[in-house]
Amino acid sequence: MQQIADALEGQWSALADARGYVSVNWNHLSSAGASMYHPHMQGIADDKPTVYTRRCLEGGARYREKTGENYWETFLDGEMGGPRYLFGDEVPWYAHPVPMGEKEIRAYLPVGTLPDAHPYIDALASGLHQVIGFYHSQGHCAFNVAVRFDRAGSAGDFRAHLSIIARINPTPAGTSDSAFMERLHDEPVLFTIPEELPSMFFNGT
Repeated sequence: MQQIADALEGQWSALADARGYVSVNWNHLSSAGASMYHPHMQGIADDKPTVYTRRCLEGGARYREKTGENYWETFLDGEMGGPRYLFGDEVPWYAHPVPMGEKEIRAYLPVGTLPDAHPYIDALASGLHQVIGFYHSQGHCAFNVAVRFDRAGSAGDFRAHLSIIARINPTPAGTSDSAFMERLHDEPVLFTIPEELPSMFFNGT
């Protein structure tokens, strides 16, 4: 667990002064899209949120406008103690009702931005350790993780949350071309720009 906490602490430190929308991500093993075998996390900061984060932000704003209530609080009130609840109080962990991948589990922080979430690093690390142990018991060694945040200083309703999904185990075929960006942010990562394709197609290069 301490290694996970240290890795998260490193991400918080590296992203502390980042502006815009931040996420902390983890591809574990090649079948989850990892380029290296050892555990490592990747932080992202951009002036625009990723596709999935944007949908969450916009959906929460629409819910507030329509009902006058916070979507995340309403959702969590309905899930607490229900059939998908797993563990945790201040940082609850659930089986996600509309999974983006195999055995998706989510944790919800009581804050929206990365700076405000720093006190919950140990809770995230402990919960991740539990979930990874569960995945191992189910025969899953590979997984993807994303922790999504609103931009610093935002007065929005967003609740920062972690998603983790299990992946099939590594095979001799090599690295998957589907990693956290594709699976947890709805953002395809490509290696060839469209303008290069005609030359490659006609010249075989």
